[in-house]
Formats: sequence, structure tokens, C-alpha cells
Amino acid sequence: MGVETVRGSLLDSRVRASLRRLLRENVLASFATVDPKGRSHINTAYFAWSDDWTIFFYSYPDSQHCRNLARHPSMAVAVFDSHQRWGHPDRGAQLFGRAGEASGPSARVAAAVYARRFPGFGAWQTRLEQDEGRFLLRPFSFRPRRAKIFNERSLGGGRFVEVRIPSPGRGKASS
Repeated sequence: MGVETVRGSLLDSRVRASLRRLLRENVLASFATVDPKGRSHINTAYFAWSDDWTIFFYSYPDSQHCRNLARHPSMAVAVFDSHQRWGHPDRGAQLFGRAGEASGPSARVAAAVYARRFPGFGAWQTRLEQDEGRFLLRPFSFRPRRAKIFNERSLGGGRFVEVRIPSPGRGKASS
């Protein structure tokens, strides 16, 4: 049995539910960026996400992946359950879009979404600020433009469903 990619829509309740469940049930993701010489770089980070599919993570601005984003905002994110067993129905998602440091209102949204997902975040941030005099980690936002969703139980065996993700404020596909 081969793997196929089919076009889908976030308006399809099975597709939307698959992506939401995957994001809800996993807290770590792999983030891929490209350096100035075109070489790939990957990083793993905890993430939170908003109803409009924006993914937020915190990182050090001087890290390799954040320096890459400052030069070239293209990023890919892989989310999957690492407890899956080979030979059993699998699920995961690949998201493709743009990312960058969140500032102003976007930084406030990032902090609220992140604190809602990780209740200890605010206290941890305060402790670091007291210990170091400032909070060195910065919020980053990733805005996916498309996703490839793999959920063999609900979307079919060996099938990636590729969807476009509307920009915030355009359509109601993410609700």
C-alpha cells in the first residue's frame, strides 16, 4: 500500500477535528527553518495554538532557528504523537508557513494562549525575571498557510489530506 496525498478542506469536520485533536494532545513540535546558506535547521519546542491556527512558542532570539527566521521567515512544523507504534494506525501533521518574533498585541496574545495551555508559565516567567533581571525568552508566532494531515483512523489509511489554512479573519474554517 502506498501513500497518497489528496486535497481537503478545513470545512470538513473530520479534517478539522483531526488537526485540532492532534494539536490539543501534543505539546512538543519540531520546527524547521533555513539558514542563510540554504541549509536546513530543526528545533524542538513546546507550543500553544489559537483558534485561528496560529502556533506560538518561546525561544531565545539568538538561537540558530530564531536567527534564521529573522532572515527568512519560512518555517515548517511537524506535530505527532511519539508514542505511536509501527504497524498501527498513525497520525500527525506537517504545517507550512511563516514565522517571526511576536510583538505588541501579538506578543500579548502569545502569552495568554501559552499560559492557558501551560498554567505554570506565568510563575516560571516571573521567577526568571527576578533571577536574571529580565525574561530572555521571546514569543514567536507561526502562521501556517497549508497543512498535510495524516490520521489513518479517521481520514483513511496511507492518506495525507492537504488543506489550505485561511488567514485570520478570512472565512470561518477554523471554528
